[in-house]
Amino acid sequence: MKRSCIDKERLKILSSLEKKIAYRFRDISLLATALTHRSYVNENQQLSVSDNERFEFLGDAVLGLCVSDLIIKKYADSPEGALTQIRSALVNEKNLAQIASDLQIGECLLIGHGEEISGSRKKKSFLADTFEAVIAAVYLDSSFEKTKTIITKIIEPLLGDDDIRSLHFDYKTA
Repeated sequence: MKRSCIDKERLKILSSLEKKIAYRFRDISLLATALTHRSYVNENQQLSVSDNERFEFLGDAVLGLCVSDLIIKKYADSPEGALTQIRSALVNEKNLAQIASDLQIGECLLIGHGEEISGSRKKKSFLADTFEAVIAAVYLDSSFEKTKTIITKIIEPLLGDDDIRSLHFDYKTA
């Protein structure tokens, strides 16, 4: 979809997120879909828009693979159990929601009126799921390698977190 087909205000919001993730979409509609919750689609059935649920599914898988690749290289001598715990700690809802919050994804998300009133825009589950959907949008718009580069840039700083390092250390000393 051409950028000119999207409302100027919405395009400004999408462009802001593109800058934050350091990726410019060729098909901006993919990012728009990633940032559209099903509650918005349900309340606006007259519009021809899709929700982000399928993107969440794909993004979860892409994110898991990229993070697995990153940690297996960083912790090459760690057993499978440690790698699994590290990956789980990196991609848990809390961390993904924090990443989404840092990127201000909640402010970009289209949600229904009822969800807006209940404060869902700031819910960890909404933020984490939407981050996964954004990852899927990048993947669908580009390539696995480009997506992996973006994920690595975002996730790698978390590897220095004391909780993550302790998981690796605990297995080495056990």
